[in-house]
Amino acid sequence: MSGALLLAQVDAVLDGGPYDLAAPTRLPGWDVAALLGHLAGTLERVVQSVSAPCPGQAGLDAVSWWGPGVGASPPDGPGDLARLRLARDAAAEVLRAVPGSRVVGPDPRGIVLGEYARTRLLEAVVHGLDLGAEPVPEALRATALLLEDVLARADPGRSRPPVDDLAWVEMATGRRPAPRSLSAVLPLLG
Repeated sequence: MSGALLLAQVDAVLDGGPYDLAAPTRLPGWDVAALLGHLAGTLERVVQSVSAPCPGQAGLDAVSWWGPGVGASPPDGPGDLARLRLARDAAAEVLRAVPGSRVVGPDPRGIVLGEYARTRLLEAVVHGLDLGAEPVPEALRATALLLEDVLARADPGRSRPPVDDLAWVEMATGRRPAPRSLSAVLPLLG
């Protein structure tokens, strides 16, 4: 399910173009080309994770992937819609051919492919928003739920404020101011 949502969200980003590659995004320090490159790199890592060394059991899930101290990744080199489309197609082949329960190695601790796809979905939704692409409703909902779980692990007993999924995703990732009651724990991701 996460793999299909990931591909649908990337399609929404692709359909949002054409983009002015030199234009800034709402993510400070990232222009459109850098963000498209990062999204392409996100998908390229799905492909690479299948052949990477990994332990026999998963030490991570999608929630622990976003544990404390996770920040913005460096740019993956410049990107454009052609690179993103190639990366999307390669990731689609992997997601169709490899069972979601298989342990893959994007990290030495290992994570099952289905959970890794959830982490990539979060990246695609958030950075799609950074590019002005409309999120796929089911992808936005899945991302909001994942961020609720990340909050629950980061600060047990806390819960998401009563806002819609878009507002919550933007608060949890620092794209929108958080309510004072959550300012000590938000943003969850940079």
